[in-house]
Amino acid sequence: MHSYTPAGQLETGYDQQQHPIANPDSPQLQNLLAASKNAPTGCGQLQFFGEYLHAFEDTFSHRNPDNIPFDAVWTAPILGTQFGIGHGLYDSNPDYTWNVQMGCGLAGCYNWNNNAARTLEMESEVFEKLKAYGDPGKAQDWKDVQKVAEAFNAIQEREKDKTDFKDKFDKLNQALADWNYKAVNEDQTTRAIDLSISDPKNLGKDRYDRTEAEANRNKNLCDKDGKRLKQDDYPGTILPTTECPK
Repeated sequence: MHSYTPAGQLETGYDQQQHPIANPDSPQLQNLLAASKNAPTGCGQLQFFGEYLHAFEDTFSHRNPDNIPFDAVWTAPILGTQFGIGHGLYDSNPDYTWNVQMGCGLAGCYNWNNNAARTLEMESEVFEKLKAYGDPGKAQDWKDVQKVAEAFNAIQEREKDKTDFKDKFDKLNQALADWNYKAVNEDQTTRAIDLSISDPKNLGKDRYDRTEAEANRNKNLCDKDGKRLKQDDYPGTILPTTECPK
């Protein structure tokens, strides 16, 4: 799955009042949400909805230490050449869920004191979107989810230290088990959800797998007759150009 944020058209000429940290919106987010509603199959709708959520979530995190969104492009000094690097000059610091102190990148070192607050706001808003999309009666109370989210956010993971990532996934696994949520197998039987990443040779069955995600996306973005969706019908998306799998 590709990842991109609305920065290219939303954030150029950033306006604090027009684009607040809460309830962000943009033409690009609207495109992705429209795609999730217009797709001809349930799998296609869910695929686009997931991509909408990804971009929506990145709208919170892809901000500088002062909470101002990064533009999609960076203009190199003197040369004037534009590069689509997003927050690349700041390394992974904007993406962390906790307030990184003196987090460094090519652009320098900064205190990222807004990370935790904007992450929790994002989680709260995504929770409401998921609840509205699914069955609200099966959702946990936000107060219970918030406790888990705050504990999850406080675990200080680093891009180069996979141990802390393991702890974060373990926190989610435990919460899902406590709430008795189950994964559904292809034969409709259920089992415990497993997001664990502690053993690189035996990763949890439900963790993210890039190869599997790419194959599913290629399959999901087809119509009911097995024909590839037309790009012109889904502005703002990036559709596969290969034929649909048989």
